[in-house]
Amino acid sequence: MDYYLIEPEIIKDLYQMEQTIVEDITIMKKKVQDTQEGLLKDNMRMNEEMKKLVEENLKNQFYNLKQELKETEEEQKSKISKIKWKTGLITFLMRLLLSAIWFLTHK
Repeated sequence: MDYYLIEPEIIKDLYQMEQTIVEDITIMKKKVQDTQEGLLKDNMRMNEEMKKLVEENLKNQFYNLKQELKETEEEQKSKISKIKWKTGLITFLMRLLLSAIWFLTHK
């Protein structure tokens, strides 16, 4: 193609179109960069929130397990206390019975 045949107005228009395209590309690059920065900030914020939520959840689970352990421990203490009381009563009654038998046989 012979460039000397192209009118100067067309060359000027083509140059302006090229400048417009370059500006549009620059604007799009900036928008993409801004979007990436925004996404990065959102991602970092969500990671921090996730850490807080996980930490809070773990604290709640630990507290619940601690409460369950305390309740179980109290139940076990109560059962052991009842067993000790019953064993003491049976021991007392057996000694009383043996004492009565001994008393009656050695009279």
